[in-house]
Amino acid sequence: MVALFDTAEMDRWTPLASPFDREAALAYVTRAQRRRREGTHQLAITEDGLEPLGELIAFPTGSVGLCEFA
Repeated sequence: MVALFDTAEMDRWTPLASPFDREAALAYVTRAQRRRREGTHQLAITEDGLEPLGELIAFPTGSVGLCEFA
Protein backbone atom coordinates (compact mmCIF):
# COMPACT_ATOMS: atom_id res chain seq x y z
CA MET A 1 0.00 0.00 0.00
CA VAL A 2 2.79 2.41 0.83
CA ALA A 3 4.35 2.02 -2.63
CA LEU A 4 0.95 2.49 -4.30
CA PHE A 5 -0.30 5.47 -2.29
CA ASP A 6 2.87 7.40 -1.36
CA THR A 7 3.19 9.32 -4.63
CA ALA A 8 3.05 12.97 -5.67
CA GLU A 9 -0.13 12.30 -7.72
CA MET A 10 -1.92 10.70 -4.76
CA ASP A 11 -0.86 13.61 -2.56
CA ARG A 12 -2.18 16.12 -5.08
CA TRP A 13 -5.47 14.48 -6.06
CA THR A 14 -6.64 12.58 -2.97
CA PRO A 15 -7.24 13.27 0.72
CA LEU A 16 -4.84 10.48 1.74
CA ALA A 17 -2.16 11.18 4.32
CA SER A 18 1.17 12.35 2.96
CA PRO A 19 3.64 10.91 3.41
CA PHE A 20 1.65 7.69 3.20
CA ASP A 21 3.74 5.48 5.48
CA ARG A 22 3.11 2.23 7.37
CA GLU A 23 1.14 4.04 10.09
CA ALA A 24 -1.08 5.73 7.48
CA ALA A 25 -1.59 2.36 5.75
CA LEU A 26 -2.71 0.70 9.00
CA ALA A 27 -5.16 3.56 9.66
CA TYR A 28 -6.46 3.26 6.09
CA VAL A 29 -7.10 -0.49 6.45
CA THR A 30 -8.80 0.01 9.83
CA ARG A 31 -11.07 2.67 8.30
CA ALA A 32 -11.81 0.46 5.27
CA GLN A 33 -12.82 -2.41 7.57
CA ARG A 34 -15.19 -0.13 9.50
CA ARG A 35 -16.68 1.26 6.29
CA ARG A 36 -17.18 -2.27 4.94
CA ARG A 37 -19.34 -3.06 7.96
CA GLU A 38 -21.32 0.11 7.12
CA GLY A 39 -21.86 -0.97 3.49
CA THR A 40 -19.01 0.72 1.58
CA HIS A 41 -16.89 -1.60 -0.59
CA GLN A 42 -13.30 -0.83 -1.59
CA LEU A 43 -12.08 -2.92 -4.52
CA ALA A 44 -8.51 -3.23 -5.81
CA ILE A 45 -7.88 -2.60 -9.51
CA THR A 46 -5.28 -4.86 -11.13
CA GLU A 47 -4.30 -6.07 -14.60
CA ASP A 48 -3.04 -9.47 -13.54
CA GLY A 49 -4.96 -10.07 -10.30
CA LEU A 50 -1.81 -9.50 -8.28
CA GLU A 51 -0.18 -6.08 -8.53
CA PRO A 52 -2.48 -3.26 -7.39
CA LEU A 53 -2.91 -0.28 -9.71
CA GLY A 54 -5.57 1.59 -7.74
CA GLU A 55 -8.96 1.15 -6.18
CA LEU A 56 -12.65 1.68 -6.77
CA ILE A 57 -14.94 2.62 -3.90
CA ALA A 58 -18.67 1.81 -3.97
CA PHE A 59 -20.70 3.91 -1.53
CA PRO A 60 -24.23 2.94 -0.48
CA THR A 61 -26.92 5.45 -1.49
CA GLY A 62 -29.69 4.35 0.84
CA SER A 63 -31.66 2.96 -2.13
CA VAL A 64 -31.73 -0.83 -2.48
CA GLY A 65 -29.47 -1.99 -5.32
CA LEU A 66 -27.89 1.43 -5.97
CA CYS A 67 -24.45 2.75 -5.11
CA GLU A 68 -22.16 5.62 -6.05
CA PHE A 69 -18.62 5.02 -7.28
CA ALA A 70 -15.42 6.94 -6.64
